Amino acid sequence: MFKLAILLYVIITGNRYSSLADHAPSMCLLQDPPNQCGEFCLTALKPLIDHIANHQELWNSRDAFKLNETQTNLARIKEQLEAVQGTLKDISAADFKGRLTQIEDHQTALESQLKSVQIKMEAQQTALLESLSKVNKKSIPPNFKRMGSRFFDIESNLKLDWKSAEDSCRQVGGHLAIIQSGEEFAAINANLDRTSIYWLGITEHANRTDFVSLNSDQLAPFLKWQPGEPKYIDKSSHCVVIYKGQMWVDPCKQKALFICQADDVI
Repeated sequence: MFKLAILLYVIITGNRYSSLADHAPSMCLLQDPPNQCGEFCLTALKPLIDHIANHQELWNSRDAFKLNETQTNLARIKEQLEAVQGTLKDISAADFKGRLTQIEDHQTALESQLKSVQIKMEAQQTALLESLSKVNKKSIPPNFKRMGSRFFDIESNLKLDWKSAEDSCRQVGGHLAIIQSGEEFAAINANLDRTSIYWLGITEHANRTDFVSLNSDQLAPFLKWQPGEPKYIDKSSHCVVIYKGQMWVDPCKQKALFICQADDVI
């Protein structure tokens, strides 16, 4: 019985301490680990400490490698950025140079056009002054008006043959009109009835390809034929008229309206 009582006491006591151990806190509160834990604890922890130390060196070397790799990437990115900036700079410079060249070419073309216009205006002014001087300082007859750079009278009522029309123009101090240029031709046409026929001071006598001014040997300075002209109706077709804004060859005996010029430019 005594032995049984002792066994029951041991079991009960063990269970009590086991229950207390279950409710005890799990952390180890040591104020002086080397003295409190002893050589055994340090010996048990040494492999873990060595493992941490070895990996710490590995981690440090890995961080250094990553740092070097990052710096290398940054350097490469910087080089690429500088290359792109240089390319953009070259493109911008080339584009600017090209645009500047275009502007200079355009300016040169405008200057050439302006010079051409100035020369043309000077020529027209010279022609006008010459025409006015050939009027011999006589007053312009009342029916004459300026068309282009000269003065003309368009007969819109009286119809005469070519020779009689020339005589009529001479009576007022001029001649049948000999047109000098396309501009003058357009200015005169703007004042004509397109359904009427008007004599000009242009004819041909011997060779049907040489049209001259009146009775002179000077070739007509300007001709603008109707398509298909000069076309001769008969052997009397030697004289030039304006009809429907173009020049035609008609028989000189035909009667038509006429255009006189107020100067002797033939």
